[in-house]
Amino acid sequence: VYKSLGAAGYALLEGVDAALEELIEGTIDEIAAAQQPDGYLNTYFMFEREGERYTDLTQKHELYCYGHMIQAAIAHRRGTGRDKFFDVAVKVAEHLLDTFGPDKRQATDGHEEIELALASLSGATPPAASVSALEVLLVEDVAQAEALQVPAGEKLAYATQTTLSVDDTAAIVEVLRRRFPAIEGPKKEDICYATTNRQASVKAIAAGSDAVLVIGAPNSSNSMRLVEVARNHGCPRAHLVRRAGDIDWTWLDGVRRLGITAGASAPETLVEEVIAACRERFDVSIEEIKVTQENVIFKLPRALVA
Repeated sequence: VYKSLGAAGYALLEGVDAALEELIEGTIDEIAAAQQPDGYLNTYFMFEREGERYTDLTQKHELYCYGHMIQAAIAHRRGTGRDKFFDVAVKVAEHLLDTFGPDKRQATDGHEEIELALASLSGATPPAASVSALEVLLVEDVAQAEALQVPAGEKLAYATQTTLSVDDTAAIVEVLRRRFPAIEGPKKEDICYATTNRQASVKAIAAGSDAVLVIGAPNSSNSMRLVEVARNHGCPRAHLVRRAGDIDWTWLDGVRRLGITAGASAPETLVEEVIAACRERFDVSIEEIKVTQENVIFKLPRALVA
């Protein structure tokens, strides 16, 4: 819902769409009405799992959902100039700053979405707003980690983008821990398990492949990382394609062993489509490489199951 609202907000920057506005304003009214007096907003834990708020930040995605909601509210304000959704986001941010942080609850989410969203929100509100209490420094590589300057005595914590290269992230974190021994990190791995597993799979097949096709969108960070991982682990002929129709078949000239993988959000049908297109042009036999068994299950709320 929040991702759709964000997309709608940016769409409205391009021009007025009365039907779209009516739909999203009604949705925002429902969101605002559901927000608790203290700013908390997650109907799953307000109704389905009452009393369990913030009991499993890594897997239950409360802060992750806040991050997408805040980004959607910023987009909506830019697209419409209205503040109702934005005010909900500010109230959520104030709730989080009252709940987490120095001398309060020490915890991190399983995704970095909330930190990035709070940073975006602090830039969209007056400096005096409570969300400006958060300072976020972006570190993109080892060189920036080595050059990072932080005042002595500052309490530091880090979170990582969920779709980064696992190897690159480990190198950056190693530098941060060496330079700032007291820095706090997530209690659990905060690179998305789907990203980690796919990168491990690409490492396993890259060196033995003549070419690798990664199925995903060019604006997908985890898909782009898979191309990089393949190239860095022995297969320079790695290419990103949205679907079979995007394949330049000259890429596969002389290829006897082709690796195929997909970004975490790519539907399985697109993988099957690429395999079918290969069968039309080549004699194909398939070897499936597994490096782990994914057993995470996301259950639907009871209301949807019923």
